[in-house]
Amino acid sequence: MVGTAKKVTVSVDDTIILHGGGNKKLIDERCEQLRTSLENSSAMFDKEKAQERLSKLSGGVAVFKVGGASEAKVGERKDMVTDALNATKAAVEEGILLGGGVALLYSSRVLDNLQTANNDQKRGVEIIQNAVKAPTFTISRISRSAGTFKWNFNIMHTRMKARMKSFHMSEQEEIEMNGIDEKEEAKLDSYAEPFS
Repeated sequence: MVGTAKKVTVSVDDTIILHGGGNKKLIDERCEQLRTSLENSSAMFDKEKAQERLSKLSGGVAVFKVGGASEAKVGERKDMVTDALNATKAAVEEGILLGGGVALLYSSRVLDNLQTANNDQKRGVEIIQNAVKAPTFTISRISRSAGTFKWNFNIMHTRMKARMKSFHMSEQEEIEMNGIDEKEEAKLDSYAEPFS
């Protein structure tokens, strides 16, 4: 037996373990067994399940205590926690997407070399490009005074050449986004292929 719990509630989507405890040594041994299983298995399904078990067994746990001055404030804060929890679940399940409109900014670059049959189509592509740049443009505008926002946006748009780079608006510099490992990048790429 690896661990114990005072109460376990299981639903279709969630498992909640209250007052869990366990033998750290046994948990570490089980994690090592799963790592060995990952290396030795050739079946993709077995590898995925072993990886899933390993990440759940070795992953951290969060405890949220939500309070407020009124029932309305408590409800509002609970909604915020639920939104954050759902975003985290999606990131764990599907991978991480760059924020701040950066993913849309990258998608606008794909349209740069799109061949169009006439001027109407060319104008349509330009409209789409401007629309997908708008969120990042707005963030850039807000981050600096009105006199420099165009410069910020143009610098950012032209300097972001490599994948997984973002831009720190206040500091005016590119930053490396190291939050995704190679396996997750491959997973994200497989989701992006239908849209390419």
